Amino acid sequence: MPEERIEEFHLFAQDFNSLLGEMEDWQRQLQAKNAQLLRSSLHDPLTGLANRAAFRNALAELMQNEVDHQTSALLFLDGDNFKLINDNWGHAAGDKVLMEVASRLMTFAGKRHLAWRLGGDEFAVLLRECARKQKCRPCARR
Repeated sequence: MPEERIEEFHLFAQDFNSLLGEMEDWQRQLQAKNAQLLRSSLHDPLTGLANRAAFRNALAELMQNEVDHQTSALLFLDGDNFKLINDNWGHAAGDKVLMEVASRLMTFAGKRHLAWRLGGDEFAVLLRECARKQKCRPCARR
């Protein structure tokens, strides 16, 4: 094979490898963006808690995996007269209250339990491994 054809082949191989590298970079960027989109689609932007869609997914998964026969308790929290905070002190104050509630729920939930913001001033908490009401009540009161 003539020298110039070999050189041409090497240049083509370099270009091809360069293009492959760029495509791998694009793929990594796309995967990162997809992960970011998935996270934002399942989390409340204000509080950082999982949202209603994540709640539905978690309940469906919990029902499917009921085989382990672990009893759980599901708590629903709805802020009474929350509208008054927004009406009297503004939405910024209401947002601060929601963020504080979310922060406390996240601290309470830790790694063992799950917490969601369902919308507005509605939240839910799943207490895992609550075999008896007596075991769940202290957690629910906190």
